[in-house]
Amino acid sequence: MTLNKKLSLSLALIITFLFGDFAFSIACSCVRPPLLKSFSEANYVFLGKVKDFTIKSEEVTIDGKEYDSQYGVASFQLEKLWKGEKIESLDVTTGMGGGDCGFNFEHGKSYLVFAYNSQGHYPKYNQTNDEFELQTDICTLTAKANIRDTQMDITELDKLLAILEENQSDNFRLSILLIMISALMLVLSGFRFWAKSRK
Repeated sequence: MTLNKKLSLSLALIITFLFGDFAFSIACSCVRPPLLKSFSEANYVFLGKVKDFTIKSEEVTIDGKEYDSQYGVASFQLEKLWKGEKIESLDVTTGMGGGDCGFNFEHGKSYLVFAYNSQGHYPKYNQTNDEFELQTDICTLTAKANIRDTQMDITELDKLLAILEENQSDNFRLSILLIMISALMLVLSGFRFWAKSRK
């Protein structure tokens, strides 16, 4: 090996050793969040197929400096809904991957998506649009529908929805019962008042 090659290799190893941790630290890493917490915090939880995925770009000003910001918008055809307004299709914004934790959606594939209101849970990728936007990233439980963990999440979401619907039904029955008891008490009070007024 020539002297130049040895020096180049040594320099590359030193740079990797010195700056490798820094490069790793700016990449996105996160721990899988609990399902119940994810469900309660998300604005939408659904199973959907990606109809379109477009990359958008715009100028963003941060601390007086202008940057070119890129983000992706996935358009979904909803297949199943666990949380959120019942609609047929929905757009979800995400980053481009790497340090911004963006999710790499593929056209024609189905995903379980946990989407959050960009005005609440996450800072907006699209800084110039003040309209309501939904976002997701790899730090959520969003994942391809055909993997094992996602299938288990879908089963648990079905169970959770059944429990919530049962509780709503029980609450409705309890409300009707309370209304009937209140009406009966009102009738009895009226009858007592009428009986006293006749004496």
